[in-house]
Amino acid sequence: MLVNSVLNGYRVLAKVIECPRTVIYRGVNEQNLHEVAIKMLLPQYARERGLIRELRREAYYEGKLSHPNIIKGRGFFRQPVRHHFIMDYFPSKSMRFRMMDENDQVISTYLKRIMLEVAEALAYVHGEGLVHRDVKPENILVNSAGDSKLIDFALASRYDFLSKAFIRRGVQGTHSYMSPEQIRGRALDYRADIYSYGATVFEMVVRHPPFTGSSEAQILRRHLNEPARAIKVFREDVNPDFDNLVQRMLSKSPADRPKSMHQVVEALKEMDLFAGGSGSGVRPAGVANE
Repeated sequence: MLVNSVLNGYRVLAKVIECPRTVIYRGVNEQNLHEVAIKMLLPQYARERGLIRELRREAYYEGKLSHPNIIKGRGFFRQPVRHHFIMDYFPSKSMRFRMMDENDQVISTYLKRIMLEVAEALAYVHGEGLVHRDVKPENILVNSAGDSKLIDFALASRYDFLSKAFIRRGVQGTHSYMSPEQIRGRALDYRADIYSYGATVFEMVVRHPPFTGSSEAQILRRHLNEPARAIKVFREDVNPDFDNLVQRMLSKSPADRPKSMHQVVEALKEMDLFAGGSGSGVRPAGVANE
């Protein structure tokens, strides 16, 4: 219905993807031909205030942040049609889609580079006083050249003395990647993102999250109570230093995790991921000791 229409000076060219609550179109600025993505709620959710607030928050933060590995927002708009926001178009697929496709070799080819780019993006976000709060494979875009961008700041929040002392939020996030303190609904700081990033890195190597289960409740209990298994259980050739770094990121206590994403970036730069100097690629992991 929207294809070929014009919204705020952008012509809608095609539908890119439909998600459970939103839809994304590709568009172009009719004056300078700059390509964009247009994200809006699906019609059945168009009047839900909570979702509109999340969409507006996502647009706000992506417009304020400026980093080569974070998608750039271009503005939030109300009617006509439906609330929507515009961001730069990045021809790519989510890390989730790439990991699900057995024939897709992009993640395996550029493994360490992608890890570093996402870590650098998060280090920048934390330096701006923000917590992303939903780091996961679905929220990382990777193109065919291995360039990556962090997206979806719908749950992002500031962290400072007041927010840590007085603000308590409900449990929001994605079960397979949530830190224990996030599950408990506590005020969060950047260490919650370090945990979620660690869970994402674990999955990039092992090809499943550190904690799985038959129900969401079981997954959450495991985040709270069970230590994550070492990567060496699945990859005998993993560098012990890299394995230890991931284990530290997945520590139950925030105090036991790396002190910052900058520290994670520097550690990754200095180490190979696997024995024999292999650090850029990864073979599909087996299912030993599942």
